[in-house]
Amino acid sequence: MYSDSQKAIIKALSKLYLWRAERGERVPIEVLEKLLDTREYSSVRDEIVDALGPLYLKMVEQGYLTSEDLEKRLNSEWGTDARHAILNVLSFVYPRMIEEKNFSPEGFMRYSLWIKENFPYEEEIFESFWDSSDPVRFVEQIKREAHQVIENGFDYNDPKKLWFAYVAVRSSGIVLTRDEFEERIGELIKFDKKNPGYWQMLFNKTKGLGVLNVSATEYENKVVEDVDGEVFDAHLYKLLGIQAEVDSFNWLLENFEGDKKLKLSNIYWNFKRNEAIREGIITDKDRFSIPFPSEMVMREELLSKKKEFYNTVFKITYDKYIGEHSERCLVLMRNLIIAESLLDEGLVRQLQSEQIDEKIEAFKSFYEDYKRHLPMAAIGVKVESIKGLTESFEQLSADVYEEIAKVKVIKVKGGEGYSLVPQGFLGVFRGRAGIMDCSFDMDRDKGYAFTRAMHEDTMYYFVYKGKELKGYVGLMKGETKDGKKVLVVDTIQSASLDGEELLTNLLKGLNELAGNLGLEGVVLPRDLDGAFNFDNDKTVKKLPVYVNGTKVKVHPQHMDSWGKFTAMFGEDQYNSIEDEKFVLLKFDTAMHTTIPMHQMEESSTGGIDLTPANMHLQTQNNGGEIKFHIDPAMLAQLRNAPGFVPVIISIKPMTDLKGFLGITTAV
Repeated sequence: MYSDSQKAIIKALSKLYLWRAERGERVPIEVLEKLLDTREYSSVRDEIVDALGPLYLKMVEQGYLTSEDLEKRLNSEWGTDARHAILNVLSFVYPRMIEEKNFSPEGFMRYSLWIKENFPYEEEIFESFWDSSDPVRFVEQIKREAHQVIENGFDYNDPKKLWFAYVAVRSSGIVLTRDEFEERIGELIKFDKKNPGYWQMLFNKTKGLGVLNVSATEYENKVVEDVDGEVFDAHLYKLLGIQAEVDSFNWLLENFEGDKKLKLSNIYWNFKRNEAIREGIITDKDRFSIPFPSEMVMREELLSKKKEFYNTVFKITYDKYIGEHSERCLVLMRNLIIAESLLDEGLVRQLQSEQIDEKIEAFKSFYEDYKRHLPMAAIGVKVESIKGLTESFEQLSADVYEEIAKVKVIKVKGGEGYSLVPQGFLGVFRGRAGIMDCSFDMDRDKGYAFTRAMHEDTMYYFVYKGKELKGYVGLMKGETKDGKKVLVVDTIQSASLDGEELLTNLLKGLNELAGNLGLEGVVLPRDLDGAFNFDNDKTVKKLPVYVNGTKVKVHPQHMDSWGKFTAMFGEDQYNSIEDEKFVLLKFDTAMHTTIPMHQMEESSTGGIDLTPANMHLQTQNNGGEIKFHIDPAMLAQLRNAPGFVPVIISIKPMTDLKGFLGITTAV
């Protein structure tokens, strides 16, 4: 195996370097550091990091490296493992430096404060921080300035402004790497340069939008004390093992030896052909041929672009499975889906969370959302369409769902309040807003959903409970086929927003928002089980406003500009507007009437119910006069009812006054 030979080389180098370092020599650790940035060595990053840790410590002891050198390395893009290795070394170095009075406790406090805030290294700002008289105040000032930058807007050509923008994103509770930030900003810039004005539109999104406060007198509380977190940890270890097995290529010989389709050269040929088609070098109908390098080089190149590698193998395996219905093909497809899903570092971090409720949500997202992605990208079908694949996942995840079933949901009386805060620039990063969401994916086949934050029809609200970020609600201005302007609720991505009363109140609040925006109603997707992230779909399906709604077809209000995004990034598979199928919610009349609309009989002419029991009408005979006393509140309801227009159905002569008034006894 190629990776085995790499591991042997790294172990030999680390032993040699450590031996030389112990003799007081300055060793070329840059050789190992360079390997961290080399794709060919990505499968053995752990070994490289393990080798660098003790070498760093020796180099500091020998005086060849300073703490500042290590601090700068902390801000490299080597990944979480390398960062931890450097921090571990610093944890040994700092106490020793303090003891030797080469480094003051006050300096250690300053540095710890900087690292705690996850600030990336920026020389000028870091030096100002280090020299400041009040480091705590300086950090708060940095965060205030950062939030002013994303609220007021900034020039993306200014590196320092981008640094502040990243700080604002991280200090808002959104977890992402600097690489992820810059990668996505790059796509927004690319679009803005071709279509000027969309970048600036991000910073105008919140104008005219207020905070929505939603509460309920009864809410659902999840109790997780009986759930065994170690089961989840063991299961994650199993999943990571499956990913490692896929990347090892061992399955080629163990399960498909002699197979003409699933052999390395055919996988490589398909991989290179797909690449040539994507780059426009050939069309799907053109002949294609390439020289084949050594097996080592082929494996190396495939692993340098793992998403494309998994995609290629999945398509070959699916085509083969359709013909043979092989159990081996089914297992390989399942393993490829797992391997592709685990490429998302944010998801893996949440799967490793120390908070059991976050861990549960991450595993549910993994098995109920992420597993859809690779099949849709590779062959355009859902997991459910591949016979036996759903069952294979169910069998694999049985231990996890056995623990999830131990979660108890109890209804609690008392106020449960949430604040929904409108977002502009931060809407780009909604896929990391307190809960994992695939709208953050960098995948052309899924449409780069995060870019749609720039579109003029989209709106995003972050959900907060106190100061804790609990998810987001995705909205969009849409239009029905008959020209009615509506507010599309594309996503309610928050496990906290559940319960009939809470969701009903949320939808009522959104209905009022729609009215303030000049829109005529609120629509939700018909397919709540799809990729549109309704964690509360079971509850929504029971709500009267949804059950009694009207089926409609909806498209973006600004179709031309939506088409520009689609042309550049592909169809946004995570926005229900692409599906067009919605339900127009049916609220109580004017939100004021005491009689729910779904309990009223529909009539083409309307009318006034004069039944005495409903009219609260009192009559009194005083000296031959008849006086009518009508409840003022009821009269106000009639006056304020929208669409209340008297209609004369018929005119008839009155021959019997007593009969007309319903009087059956003598007055």
